[in-house]
Amino acid sequence: MAPATKNRGVSPRLVERLSLYRRVLQQAGAAGARATYSHELAAACRVSAVQVRRDLMTLGHSGSTTSGYEIQPLLSVIDAYLGDTGSVPVALVGIGHLGRAVLAFLCWRHPRFVPVAFDRDPRLTERVLDGVWCFPIDRMADAIREQHIRVGVVCVPAPEAQRVSEQLVTAGVTGILNFAPVTLFLPNHVFVETIDISVALEKVAFFTR
Repeated sequence: MAPATKNRGVSPRLVERLSLYRRVLQQAGAAGARATYSHELAAACRVSAVQVRRDLMTLGHSGSTTSGYEIQPLLSVIDAYLGDTGSVPVALVGIGHLGRAVLAFLCWRHPRFVPVAFDRDPRLTERVLDGVWCFPIDRMADAIREQHIRVGVVCVPAPEAQRVSEQLVTAGVTGILNFAPVTLFLPNHVFVETIDISVALEKVAFFTR
């Protein structure tokens, strides 16, 4: 699946590493550190120091061989590259057990992403869940357009994932985080990241044998 046109050609792996670097740098800064070296950042992120230096040079940022990278200026450069300009509304579809866990995570652990919840179960809709209003799914398209939502999170059962994702895209969503264990077939301008927990567990189990 291709990313949005303006970011075409940018490696998803680079974006993933930059996000990880940022989290580690924020933690180091909160602990009182003012600078870090590429080998320290590499060890914390499980990559090579060469990869760290290459990634940061892509951003036009270089460190000092004697004092490393100053944390706050580096965080500002990463923020600017990743396009952090404020809160990001997110359409979260499916408020079952997994959906509620994702909803709680976004609300309490990642406040930059502001979830807007949707479900088809009338026992869950038209009420507040974890501080978020849950809309019936037949109002999803209107809510997405009204709130200019471009990011969707799919937590519905596998048989519903393709249809729900198509509805999200039709309403204007251009990036989807998919937790359903299926491959989504969507237009090339839509970026899709699938997290298949069962596949991940099988991989972990394989390497324990």
